Amino acid sequence: MKNNSHSRFRTTVAWKKFRMVFVPLHNSRCDCCGVHKKGLQIHHLFPDDYENLDPARFALLCSDCHSMVEKLAKRLNGKKAHTILNLPQWLALYGPFLPQHSPNDTLPLSSSDSSTPS
Repeated sequence: MKNNSHSRFRTTVAWKKFRMVFVPLHNSRCDCCGVHKKGLQIHHLFPDDYENLDPARFALLCSDCHSMVEKLAKRLNGKKAHTILNLPQWLALYGPFLPQHSPNDTLPLSSSDSSTPS
């Protein structure tokens, strides 16, 4: 399932009901930074199984954290993943929210100094 079908799925009654229950379960706070605001985004931890609505497979993130998680995931999957500076710190902050594809997935665990994953 890719973006177009993802968009369609997010218009279903099942998704809307799930969202209505999921956001209050997380006290309407970002699971990463703790910000409390409207417009929080439900992040799929297992994007390959997009329609599985088990709450344990999702995180509630603000737009800033969601964007950083997506950027880091993209960089980790790229050819220059080994060049990400301060990787252990990035993983400590955003690692729990990186998309999972199977229980055996592993992440790189070493790197150098400062910078943002962009």
